[in-house]
Amino acid sequence: MRNLRFILLLIAINTCLLIGISETSTAGVSITANILPRYIAKADTPFAVHFTVTGLDNSKTYEFTVRVRRDTTDYGSFWGTRNGNEGWGTAYASLCSGETRFSTWAYARVGAGSTISTGSGAKIRIAVRDTETKSTTAIVVPEDPDSITVMDMSSGGTGAWVEATAATTAAGKAVLAFDSGGNIIGTYAIEDNGVDEGYTSNAGYFKMAIPANSSIEKLEARNSDNTVFATQTGPWTVGGAGSTTNLDNQIDVSLPVVLSSFTASIEGMKVSLRWSTESEVGIVGWNVYRESKDGWVKINSKLIPSKGEMGGRYEFLDPKPSDNPRRYMIEWVNLKGERERSEPITLGRSGKLKAITWAEVKTK
Repeated sequence: MRNLRFILLLIAINTCLLIGISETSTAGVSITANILPRYIAKADTPFAVHFTVTGLDNSKTYEFTVRVRRDTTDYGSFWGTRNGNEGWGTAYASLCSGETRFSTWAYARVGAGSTISTGSGAKIRIAVRDTETKSTTAIVVPEDPDSITVMDMSSGGTGAWVEATAATTAAGKAVLAFDSGGNIIGTYAIEDNGVDEGYTSNAGYFKMAIPANSSIEKLEARNSDNTVFATQTGPWTVGGAGSTTNLDNQIDVSLPVVLSSFTASIEGMKVSLRWSTESEVGIVGWNVYRESKDGWVKINSKLIPSKGEMGGRYEFLDPKPSDNPRRYMIEWVNLKGERERSEPITLGRSGKLKAITWAEVKTK
């Protein structure tokens, strides 16, 4: 659904690249593609890509394009702001001003009326241009010879749609679908995402194109800084060619845990661990781990009960903290007994003691 927000802005380099990336640069400007799907629809179904631009001149204004390329021809359109108006188009759109480094989620689509041929071998062309000099840097990705597959979405084709509704707290986030091999087979964004796809939906809703008769092993929602906001494991089964599958009818897509903060601070002779969540759909409780010379050790004697679906604040005191620099992480357990852990946070002694805080913590 469309609103006044534009595409998500972020500063991050994601480590989950699909395949090798080819770069070219002009006047020191460099583009790196971080997230690309392996499959896109020959339809008016958008998909998401994520890229980072470095080497910008902060006294200048830049614009960009993101389009699908087959051989030397560009196809489709992308969502952007042109002359103050948002919409789908093929001309350059506003990117940034006054920055030396910039990252964004960008949304593009091929279009049902496109003349592009279906099958593998498509790529994504990302271009950034100096609005004053018209100096342009562009990359065409990925390098893999099979590249991206354009799917025929008809009943006799290769693609199908999936839809679901995540927790409302996930609205505006990017959403990625993974297969059993860890490949990103579908990408888009969760409503309300500020894009006019041509349909009306509620907060948390998403729809994307996926290979027909395939399986989605994991869904991830991504923050504006491209860290993992929430993750959920399946599997979900995708329907036949041209069909639309509601994933919630198989396993409720809640994208359950939204971990908003995690801190460690020394209080007297103990270490106080505090964390807070914005959502805990389907979560029964938490465990706390301390790193030792023998590996990670659980330090709570029993599961710390969940505060409920709307989340809450937690505090746990480490009764026997080490004198050495140490790391902690927390683990959440769902109704099925499945577990996910936060990234570790480190507490050290250097001058005065202080808490080390992560505003948003990635999951493994």
